[in-house]
Amino acid sequence: KEIVNHKPFIMKRKIIIYCTIFFLLPTANLYAQKCKPDFSHMDKLENKQLDYWFCNLYETSLIASSLSTSSVGIYFRIGRMDTSNFITLTLINEQQSATNSLLESSMKGAKGNEFIFGFNEGDPLKFVVSDATNETKVLSSGIIETTVTITSNIRTEDLDKVKDVLTSKILDVIRIKLENGLVITQNIKEKYGNKMKDKSTCFFNFLTEKGALK
Repeated sequence: KEIVNHKPFIMKRKIIIYCTIFFLLPTANLYAQKCKPDFSHMDKLENKQLDYWFCNLYETSLIASSLSTSSVGIYFRIGRMDTSNFITLTLINEQQSATNSLLESSMKGAKGNEFIFGFNEGDPLKFVVSDATNETKVLSSGIIETTVTITSNIRTEDLDKVKDVLTSKILDVIRIKLENGLVITQNIKEKYGNKMKDKSTCFFNFLTEKGALK
């Protein structure tokens, strides 16, 4: 009966496995580093932990802003404050014309309004604003800046649905309803949509690690 020596084959497989782990570990570590919160802070007075991830959704291009008297930016945040989960949108409008800036300062967010995320496929996600802040100020350059920040708390019962959409689909368009019937609708470039998807994935992985989401 012929005796077959399997040791060389087994050793070869071990080498392949070890090499695979060796090359994957740096990738995993880089991903873990990349997935850390963009902001993390413990409020020692209230003993509440705040962690969130953020990215740009839209910014007026340099060429467009040079041809206009105003520029606009829309920014996304997703995070957790103590035991509450939230999504925040910040709109920043910088206006060079004092006359037009007075009109822009009427751009205000308020509780009860909606913002809607539309995706490359499937149904949109609607969020109700639970908190809003508005600020208009004159910068040292003379530019008048209006900042609107709107936040929607994500209910625990909605986490799974929001997770399924934000971590699998790419944001394509956003619609923001403000006061006085003002509605802002903006198409989102794919690279920004992908960035939002990555940030959302990091956030929901964080919730799973904390035991806040199964």
